[in-house]
Amino acid sequence: MNFNLVCYLNSALQQLYNIPKFRHAILFGKENENVDSSQRVLYQLQNIFSNLLMSEKSYTNAKTFCSNFFDFDGLPVNINEQKDSFEFISLLFDKLEDQIQEKDRDFIKNIFAGKLKYQIVSKECTHISSREELFFSLSVPVKNKKDLSEGLSSFFQSELLEGENSYFCESCNKKVSATKETKILQTPDHLIIVLKRFEYN
Repeated sequence: MNFNLVCYLNSALQQLYNIPKFRHAILFGKENENVDSSQRVLYQLQNIFSNLLMSEKSYTNAKTFCSNFFDFDGLPVNINEQKDSFEFISLLFDKLEDQIQEKDRDFIKNIFAGKLKYQIVSKECTHISSREELFFSLSVPVKNKKDLSEGLSSFFQSELLEGENSYFCESCNKKVSATKETKILQTPDHLIIVLKRFEYN
């Protein structure tokens, strides 16, 4: 693809294109009637995907897509500015869900959504607090990790809650020592992993 300097956009769209279910949903998706004509992201993405699928050229130009894709500040893509790839994907998913017809809006969830279970297990009583929620990506710490496996192990490592950081057990009406755990209940068809290479201090 010819994206000039926006390699984050280039790599993201090529990855998405190579997911058959996603590519099919885009190519055969129908636009809502109320889509702003200057921000037809679904239509422009269909053009890119169809060119990649059918054209004999070795690349396709995405300038029109960039001019139709507006960021959170209402500005079109600046092809000379690098940005975070996952932020682009998240915004792209939001725009596609807004623009595609309602009956097809679950396609992103069906491809990329998994389910996490957050659980706090008391060490001083028998009570357990847990909740489940959908996730579309895992933010895995990789700073000072030798590989992704070590980062994933860190992500799912149990955390001890004690001392000032003790857990307040509502059933016992007091603070107790506990372990905080994160588990995957349901894996997505395609897992998006965001590599956390930096830390805030």
